Amino acid sequence: MPEIKVRFFGLNRKASGVEIETRHVADHTTVGALWNSLRSSAHPDELLARVDERTVAVLVNRRVIDRAETPQTVLAEGDTVTFMVFVMGGQWLHRRGMEQKARKLTLVMERR
Repeated sequence: MPEIKVRFFGLNRKASGVEIETRHVADHTTVGALWNSLRSSAHPDELLARVDERTVAVLVNRRVIDRAETPQTVLAEGDTVTFMVFVMGGQWLHRRGMEQKARKLTLVMERR
């Protein structure tokens, strides 16, 4: 079973004491399956349980995963998956802007 790291940004996980967690996942687990598992195990009051997934950027090892690739992107031993929610002025960021911002924020998070 591969061991991966899961990072959260903007999903209220830090408030609950979890900003990064280590998980063991089954072989051939996809990012989509991980996302569904995380959402289904979240408390209904958590943002993770109710966030519109169209506003979530997903990175695997600091590489932005296109929304169309997310369901079939298979995770491997040592991968770091980052989930980030973006809201700006009440409007969702344009996809390209979200990708650039996600890369920058990932670098900041790694310095912590």
